[in-house]
Amino acid sequence: MTHHRSLAAFVLLVLLSVLPGCHSPTSRTIPIASQKKANPPTVEDVVGVWLGYTEDELQFYRLDLRPDFTGYCASAYLPDTTLHDDGVRLSRIERWELKERQLTFRLSTVDAGAEVITLKGTATGHLMNLEVGGVGWKRKLLLRPESNVTTPYRETKERVESAQSS
Repeated sequence: MTHHRSLAAFVLLVLLSVLPGCHSPTSRTIPIASQKKANPPTVEDVVGVWLGYTEDELQFYRLDLRPDFTGYCASAYLPDTTLHDDGVRLSRIERWELKERQLTFRLSTVDAGAEVITLKGTATGHLMNLEVGGVGWKRKLLLRPESNVTTPYRETKERVESAQSS
């Protein structure tokens, strides 16, 4: 059995060294899109409403970033959890900043007695990877522009409804 594997490996090596175009992908000069770095997002790319969930998918977040570098951050637990009864938690974004892809936020609570949260992470024009946290807890948060959520939702819903009525 070992002899057959050795022979097969030798034949493969000979074929790869003799046949044109069969060299390893690194020996060819082919531009690969993934090797080109995307430009960092601009403030205009980041301004607007962003929607998404924590990594455990228990909490929904809405981030509303304004052109004057202020905004709001609202969160709610999903309706099928007991924590949903806590209601919507709202923080005011006193200041947000974008440096290259890095986003930082200075937040204050809107509701008396509510916990002040921290928020930071990275952004592209189509995705925010953030970390939200408080005293003794942190969660990863993935947000997308509102239109990237609501438009496909509406379009797919309308398509199903049109198929049902046909």
